Amino acid sequence: MATIPPGISPRQSHQQGQEFIDQVHQKMSKLVQEFAHGEINRTQFHQLYDRYQRQITTVAQMLAESDPASWRDAIRENEDTLNIKQRLTAKAVGLSVVDNQTGAPIKTLGHFAIEDDLIAPMLGSYRSAAAEIFRAGMRRVIRPTASERINNWGDAGTFMRIAVTDYLGDAAGFSKAVAKWKSLVDLIASDGHIPEETRRGSSGLNYTQEALDYKVYLARIVELTKRVSKPESQSSYPATINSPARRALYDNLDQNEQLAVQIDTAIRAVKKADFRGNRFKEREVRNAIKSVLGDHDDRAGRIFNIVAEPRSGY
Repeated sequence: MATIPPGISPRQSHQQGQEFIDQVHQKMSKLVQEFAHGEINRTQFHQLYDRYQRQITTVAQMLAESDPASWRDAIRENEDTLNIKQRLTAKAVGLSVVDNQTGAPIKTLGHFAIEDDLIAPMLGSYRSAAAEIFRAGMRRVIRPTASERINNWGDAGTFMRIAVTDYLGDAAGFSKAVAKWKSLVDLIASDGHIPEETRRGSSGLNYTQEALDYKVYLARIVELTKRVSKPESQSSYPATINSPARRALYDNLDQNEQLAVQIDTAIRAVKKADFRGNRFKEREVRNAIKSVLGDHDDRAGRIFNIVAEPRSGY
C-alpha cells in the first residue's frame, strides 16, 4: 500500500485528491476551448482529453476505496502534457504549388500524396463555391445599395446596377438599369449642362463632370454587352467561326482560326453531354484540347475553363 507523504494526514490527502479532480476538470474545459479555437489539433485534443478523463477516474476510485495515499502513485505517467502536445503537433511533410485554373503542379516540396487528377476537381469546386458566394453578395448586398437619385449619385448607382446585373446574367434587371440610364441622360439640357448638378454653384462643374463620366462609361458598357450577346452581328469573325463556342475559342486563341476550329472539332469528338463535374469525362475534354495544343501549352487549362462554362456553347 502506498504511504501518505510526511506531514499530510489521510483527511488532507483525501481533500487534495478532490482538489486535484477539480483542477483536472478545469483543464478539460480549457482543452475544449483550445480545440474550438483551433489552438490544438484533433489528435492532441483526444490524447489529452483521454489522459485527463483517465486521471479523474483513477483518483476518484482511489478515494472511494479509502486509500487516499494511492492516487498520487496511480496518476504518475512517463510523459507530461507539454511533451504530448509537442509530440502530436502537426508537421508539414510536403507542399505543392498548383495552377489555380488547371490544377497542374508547378512546384512540389517534400512528400505530397494527393494525386494530380484529384486536385483540379477540388479547385473547380472551390472556385464554384467562391463564385456563388460572390454572386450572392452581389444580389443581396451590393445591388440593393445602388442609389436611385437623379444626380451623380444616381449615375453611380446606375453604373453599379448595370455592372452587377450584367455579371449576374439578370436580363430583366439589366434592361431596367439601362432604362434608368437613359432617363438620366434625358436630364442633360440642350446646352450640355445638368441642372441637378449646376445648382450646386461653384462646385457644379466638378459634379457635372463626374455625372458625365458615369454616363459615358455606361454607354460603353451597354455597347460592349450588345456586341457580346450578339457576336454574329460583328463582321470580324471568319466564316468558319460560326458558333458561340468557336467564337469563344477564337477570341482566346489570339484569333487563330485554324486552331479554334481544330480544338472545337477535337472537343466535340469526345465530349459527353454531362461532362461538367465528372472527373473522367472532363479529362477526355482536357486531353482533346491537349491533343491540338500539346501537353505543355499553358493555354490548355485556360481553354478548358472556357469550355467548362455552362454558357460556352458546349
